[in-house]
Amino acid sequence: MTDARKEPQPTVVFTVSPDARFSSYAPESVPYGDDKLAISFETEEMMQDSLVLLRFNCPDSSCESMATSWHDLKLHVRGIHKKFMWCAPTVSSLVRTPIIV
Repeated sequence: MTDARKEPQPTVVFTVSPDARFSSYAPESVPYGDDKLAISFETEEMMQDSLVLLRFNCPDSSCESMATSWHDLKLHVRGIHKKFMWCAPTVSSLVRTPIIV
């Protein structure tokens, strides 16, 4: 089994074209991106809409708080909403499903 931490992060391109091959994208054709996540986007709007989904948003529908980590989000939910968050195990350890109890 290889150590995933030593393997390079794959690059992902978010595009409007369903048929274009990954090899057809030059850096100038996907000028927007997030280097930490290794994701490039064709448009700034596409980037903003996608990155909102990857943030640590409070799951309470009446709250607009964004935390900086899972730990901070759990502290926010417990401290402000007096509830607890439980992250259900999923197929991928990178994907968490928050549940407020």
